[in-house]
Amino acid sequence: RKCFTYAFNYEICISAIARSWGIKAKGFIPQGMFSHNSSYFTEEYNITAAVEWWNLAMLNSTFVECINAMAGYIDLYSIHEVPFTEQVCLLLKDGFAEVMTDARVNVTGVTVPTVRVNVLGWSDFSVRRSKGELAIYLVAWAPDFADPDSNAWGFVYSEGVHSSWSSYKNERVDELVYLARLESDPDARQDYYNEMQELVAYDQPHIFLVQSVVFGVQRVWLKGNGLVPNPMHGGYWYHMYKDFSA
Repeated sequence: RKCFTYAFNYEICISAIARSWGIKAKGFIPQGMFSHNSSYFTEEYNITAAVEWWNLAMLNSTFVECINAMAGYIDLYSIHEVPFTEQVCLLLKDGFAEVMTDARVNVTGVTVPTVRVNVLGWSDFSVRRSKGELAIYLVAWAPDFADPDSNAWGFVYSEGVHSSWSSYKNERVDELVYLARLESDPDARQDYYNEMQELVAYDQPHIFLVQSVVFGVQRVWLKGNGLVPNPMHGGYWYHMYKDFSA
Protein backbone atom coordinates (compact mmCIF):
# COMPACT_ATOMS: atom_id res chain seq x y z
CA ARG A 1 0.00 0.00 0.00
CA LYS A 2 2.81 2.41 0.87
CA CYS A 3 4.61 1.58 -2.37
CA PHE A 4 1.55 2.37 -4.49
CA THR A 5 0.96 5.56 -2.52
CA TYR A 6 4.38 6.93 -3.41
CA ALA A 7 4.28 5.58 -6.98
CA PHE A 8 1.25 7.74 -7.86
CA ASN A 9 1.83 11.06 -9.62
CA TYR A 10 -0.58 13.42 -7.84
CA GLU A 11 0.40 16.52 -9.81
CA ILE A 12 -0.43 14.90 -13.15
CA CYS A 13 -3.68 13.58 -11.70
CA ILE A 14 -4.74 17.07 -10.61
CA SER A 15 -3.51 18.98 -13.67
CA ALA A 16 -4.31 16.54 -16.48
CA ILE A 17 -7.07 14.25 -15.23
CA ALA A 18 -8.92 16.59 -12.85
CA ARG A 19 -8.15 19.55 -15.17
CA SER A 20 -6.78 21.52 -12.19
CA TRP A 21 -10.20 21.61 -10.51
CA GLY A 22 -8.80 20.39 -7.22
CA ILE A 23 -6.03 20.33 -4.66
CA LYS A 24 -4.06 17.42 -3.19
CA ALA A 25 -6.33 15.55 -0.79
CA LYS A 26 -4.76 14.99 2.61
CA GLY A 27 -6.65 12.42 4.55
CA PHE A 28 -10.24 11.29 4.96
CA ILE A 29 -11.31 14.57 6.59
CA PRO A 30 -11.45 17.34 3.96
CA GLN A 31 -9.38 20.47 4.32
CA GLY A 32 -11.53 23.26 5.72
CA MET A 33 -13.55 20.99 8.01
CA PHE A 34 -13.14 20.91 11.78
CA SER A 35 -10.35 18.59 13.02
CA HIS A 36 -8.57 18.18 9.67
CA ASN A 37 -4.83 17.72 10.29
CA SER A 38 -2.77 17.58 7.13
CA SER A 39 0.52 17.05 8.97
CA TYR A 40 0.00 13.28 9.01
CA PHE A 41 -0.62 12.87 5.29
CA THR A 42 2.72 13.67 3.68
CA GLU A 43 2.73 11.15 0.82
CA GLU A 44 3.91 12.46 -2.54
CA TYR A 45 5.07 11.13 -5.89
CA ASN A 46 8.48 9.71 -5.00
CA ILE A 47 9.79 6.62 -6.79
CA THR A 48 12.72 6.33 -4.37
CA ALA A 49 10.31 6.08 -1.43
CA ALA A 50 8.10 3.66 -3.37
CA VAL A 51 11.11 1.39 -4.02
CA GLU A 52 12.10 1.52 -0.36
CA TRP A 53 8.61 0.46 0.76
CA TRP A 54 8.54 -2.36 -1.81
CA ASN A 55 11.93 -3.60 -0.66
CA LEU A 56 10.76 -3.50 2.95
CA ALA A 57 7.73 -5.63 2.04
CA MET A 58 10.02 -8.11 0.28
CA LEU A 59 11.53 -8.99 3.66
CA ASN A 60 8.20 -10.63 4.52
CA SER A 61 8.03 -14.17 3.11
CA THR A 62 4.22 -14.11 3.17
CA PHE A 63 4.25 -11.04 0.93
CA VAL A 64 6.54 -12.81 -1.54
CA GLU A 65 4.22 -15.81 -1.60
CA CYS A 66 1.19 -13.58 -2.24
CA ILE A 67 2.92 -11.77 -5.10
CA ASN A 68 3.88 -15.06 -6.74
CA ALA A 69 0.31 -16.31 -6.32
CA MET A 70 -0.81 -13.43 -8.55
CA ALA A 71 1.02 -15.09 -11.46
CA GLY A 72 2.69 -11.87 -12.54
CA TYR A 73 -0.29 -9.50 -12.49
CA ILE A 74 -1.80 -6.92 -10.15
CA ASP A 75 -5.32 -6.17 -11.29
CA LEU A 76 -6.92 -2.73 -11.07
CA TYR A 77 -10.53 -2.12 -12.03
CA SER A 78 -12.12 0.93 -13.59
CA ILE A 79 -15.68 1.73 -14.65
CA HIS A 80 -16.52 1.83 -18.34
CA GLU A 81 -18.94 4.74 -18.01
CA VAL A 82 -16.49 6.87 -15.93
CA PRO A 83 -13.29 7.66 -17.90
CA PHE A 84 -11.71 9.34 -14.86
CA THR A 85 -11.40 5.96 -13.13
CA GLU A 86 -9.52 4.38 -16.02
CA GLN A 87 -7.17 7.36 -16.34
CA VAL A 88 -6.29 7.16 -12.64
CA CYS A 89 -5.65 3.41 -12.89
CA LEU A 90 -3.40 3.94 -15.93
CA LEU A 91 -1.44 6.61 -14.06
CA LEU A 92 -0.97 4.23 -11.14
CA LYS A 93 0.12 1.53 -13.59
CA ASP A 94 2.80 3.83 -15.03
CA GLY A 95 4.12 4.69 -11.57
CA PHE A 96 4.34 1.07 -10.50
CA ALA A 97 6.15 0.18 -13.75
CA GLU A 98 8.78 2.77 -12.80
CA VAL A 99 9.23 1.03 -9.47
CA MET A 100 9.63 -2.41 -11.04
CA THR A 101 12.25 -1.16 -13.52
CA ASP A 102 14.25 0.81 -10.95
CA ALA A 103 17.78 -0.53 -10.48
CA ARG A 104 17.36 -0.47 -6.70
CA VAL A 105 14.22 -2.61 -6.53
CA ASN A 106 14.45 -6.06 -4.97
CA VAL A 107 12.58 -8.66 -7.02
CA THR A 108 14.61 -11.67 -5.94
CA GLY A 109 12.43 -14.77 -5.78
CA VAL A 110 9.29 -13.21 -7.27
CA THR A 111 7.69 -13.11 -10.66
CA VAL A 112 7.97 -9.40 -11.48
CA PRO A 113 4.36 -8.19 -11.49
CA THR A 114 2.80 -5.81 -13.97
CA VAL A 115 -0.42 -3.90 -13.50
CA ARG A 116 -3.46 -4.76 -15.61
CA VAL A 117 -6.29 -2.24 -15.89
CA ASN A 118 -9.63 -4.01 -16.28
CA VAL A 119 -12.63 -1.99 -17.43
CA LEU A 120 -15.98 -3.16 -16.02
CA GLY A 121 -19.56 -2.07 -16.46
CA TRP A 122 -21.05 -0.30 -13.46
CA SER A 123 -23.22 -3.21 -12.33
CA ASP A 124 -20.37 -5.74 -12.52
CA PHE A 125 -18.06 -3.29 -10.74
CA SER A 126 -20.59 -2.77 -7.93
CA VAL A 127 -21.11 -6.50 -7.39
CA ARG A 128 -17.37 -7.20 -7.26
CA ARG A 129 -16.80 -4.30 -4.89
CA SER A 130 -19.56 -5.39 -2.50
CA LYS A 131 -18.01 -8.88 -2.38
CA GLY A 132 -14.57 -7.46 -1.57
CA GLU A 133 -13.10 -8.75 -4.85
CA LEU A 134 -11.42 -5.48 -5.88
CA ALA A 135 -7.85 -4.98 -4.67
CA ILE A 136 -8.16 -1.25 -5.35
CA TYR A 137 -10.96 0.94 -6.67
CA LEU A 138 -11.74 4.63 -7.08
CA VAL A 139 -14.49 6.42 -5.16
CA ALA A 140 -15.76 9.98 -4.84
CA TRP A 141 -17.27 11.22 -1.58
CA ALA A 142 -18.98 14.31 -0.22
CA PRO A 143 -19.82 14.60 3.49
CA ASP A 144 -23.47 14.15 4.42
CA PHE A 145 -23.17 16.74 7.18
CA ALA A 146 -20.57 19.31 8.25
CA ASP A 147 -18.74 17.20 10.80
CA PRO A 148 -15.74 14.85 10.48
CA ASP A 149 -17.83 11.96 11.83
CA SER A 150 -19.47 11.66 8.40
CA ASN A 151 -16.15 10.93 6.69
CA ALA A 152 -14.60 8.96 9.56
CA TRP A 153 -17.55 6.58 9.66
CA GLY A 154 -17.54 6.08 5.90
CA PHE A 155 -13.81 5.69 5.33
CA VAL A 156 -12.05 4.33 8.42
CA TYR A 157 -14.62 2.70 10.71
CA SER A 158 -14.47 -1.06 10.04
CA GLU A 159 -18.21 -1.36 9.40
CA GLY A 160 -18.44 1.86 7.40
CA VAL A 161 -19.27 1.62 3.72
CA HIS A 162 -15.76 1.84 2.24
CA SER A 163 -13.91 0.08 5.05
CA SER A 164 -16.33 -2.84 4.92
CA TRP A 165 -15.68 -3.19 1.18
CA SER A 166 -11.90 -2.91 1.56
CA SER A 167 -11.71 -4.98 4.79
CA TYR A 168 -9.82 -2.25 6.64
CA LYS A 169 -10.03 -2.68 10.39
CA ASN A 170 -8.04 -1.04 13.17
CA GLU A 171 -9.65 -1.60 16.57
CA ARG A 172 -8.19 1.59 18.04
CA VAL A 173 -9.49 3.61 15.09
CA ASP A 174 -12.94 2.09 15.61
CA GLU A 175 -12.78 3.09 19.28
CA LEU A 176 -11.69 6.63 18.40
CA VAL A 177 -14.56 7.05 15.93
CA TYR A 178 -17.02 6.37 18.75
CA LEU A 179 -15.18 8.47 21.31
CA ALA A 180 -15.07 11.45 18.93
CA ARG A 181 -18.75 10.99 18.08
CA LEU A 182 -19.82 11.07 21.73
CA GLU A 183 -17.50 13.86 22.88
CA SER A 184 -18.85 17.42 23.07
CA ASP A 185 -15.67 19.27 23.99
CA PRO A 186 -13.96 20.54 20.79
CA ASP A 187 -10.42 20.20 22.17
CA ALA A 188 -11.01 16.61 23.24
CA ARG A 189 -12.57 15.79 19.88
CA GLN A 190 -9.54 17.28 18.12
CA ASP A 191 -7.27 15.02 20.17
CA TYR A 192 -9.30 11.96 19.17
CA TYR A 193 -9.24 12.93 15.50
CA ASN A 194 -5.51 13.69 15.62
CA GLU A 195 -4.78 10.19 16.88
CA MET A 196 -7.23 8.71 14.39
CA GLN A 197 -5.60 10.50 11.45
CA GLU A 198 -2.12 9.50 12.61
CA LEU A 199 -3.08 5.82 12.75
CA VAL A 200 -4.83 5.90 9.38
CA ALA A 201 -1.87 7.67 7.77
CA TYR A 202 0.40 4.89 9.05
CA ASP A 203 -1.94 2.08 7.95
CA GLN A 204 -2.51 3.72 4.53
CA PRO A 205 -5.79 1.97 3.65
CA HIS A 206 -6.49 4.61 0.98
CA ILE A 207 -4.59 6.69 -1.55
CA PHE A 208 -6.01 10.19 -1.16
CA LEU A 209 -5.99 11.87 -4.58
CA VAL A 210 -7.92 15.09 -5.17
CA GLN A 211 -10.12 17.37 -3.12
CA SER A 212 -12.36 19.25 -5.54
CA VAL A 213 -12.57 23.00 -5.75
CA VAL A 214 -15.59 24.95 -6.97
CA PHE A 215 -15.71 27.72 -9.56
CA GLY A 216 -18.94 29.67 -9.76
CA VAL A 217 -20.16 32.51 -11.97
CA GLN A 218 -23.28 34.61 -11.47
CA ARG A 219 -24.67 37.97 -12.54
CA VAL A 220 -23.79 40.94 -10.33
CA TRP A 221 -27.41 41.41 -9.25
CA LEU A 222 -27.67 37.92 -7.75
CA LYS A 223 -27.17 38.14 -3.97
CA GLY A 224 -27.39 36.04 -0.83
CA ASN A 225 -25.37 33.65 1.29
CA GLY A 226 -26.83 30.76 -0.69
CA LEU A 227 -24.21 31.54 -3.34
CA VAL A 228 -21.44 30.20 -1.13
CA PRO A 229 -20.54 26.73 -2.50
CA ASN A 230 -21.34 23.82 -0.23
CA PRO A 231 -20.34 20.28 -1.25
CA MET A 232 -23.06 18.66 0.85
CA HIS A 233 -26.07 19.78 -1.16
CA GLY A 234 -27.24 21.77 -4.14
CA GLY A 235 -28.10 25.46 -4.22
CA TYR A 236 -29.69 27.16 -1.22
CA TRP A 237 -32.35 28.72 -3.42
CA TYR A 238 -34.28 30.31 -0.52
CA HIS A 239 -31.07 32.10 0.48
CA MET A 240 -30.59 33.81 -2.90
CA TYR A 241 -32.32 36.89 -4.27
CA LYS A 242 -32.11 39.39 -7.11
CA ASP A 243 -31.08 42.98 -6.44
CA PHE A 244 -31.26 44.92 -9.72
CA SER A 245 -30.21 48.15 -7.99
CA ALA A 246 -26.68 46.77 -7.78
